[in-house]
Amino acid sequence: LAYPNHIQDVTPNALVWKDGEIMPLNREKSLYVQMPFCRYAPGKHFINPSQDNNLCATYPSLFYKMYGKTPEEVQQNLVTVDWMPRIFGKNTHTLKVTRINDIDKKVINISNELEELVAIKPAFKKFLENPGGGFMWRLVANSDRRSNHSFGIAIDINTRYSNYWLWDLKKYNIS
Repeated sequence: LAYPNHIQDVTPNALVWKDGEIMPLNREKSLYVQMPFCRYAPGKHFINPSQDNNLCATYPSLFYKMYGKTPEEVQQNLVTVDWMPRIFGKNTHTLKVTRINDIDKKVINISNELEELVAIKPAFKKFLENPGGGFMWRLVANSDRRSNHSFGIAIDINTRYSNYWLWDLKKYNIS
């Protein structure tokens, strides 16, 4: 449901792409990257990362096929989005995000909603200034996993006032 323009079907063992490619879903073949800092339960929201026996599985092959395997491939679909232009001014804070799966439109919608929030509650403005993210081809710190920023599908908002999962792992001695 999340990728109707790309994925035709999902079976218990594979993703079937609209171009006909069948991508196996098999943890034993390392298509998943397991990370100890988060756990998801089917049909439920994020579970507290401080719980024991946490597991989060991502599927890097899906992102490489959908968004690109190299920075050059990803950059072909990047667009520039103004972050909260009615609050901060046009071209003050711009973010490079992908247009694939309408990520650019979703970021614009988030920006618009946050502008409405700041109009009602100005104290939130400091949390939304100085966005530090968008596209950046890189690995997640201290890992061999490609950051979602590498695909232009993630943004950071004023990191001075935010938490970062890796910092929290260290803070709470989670491994």
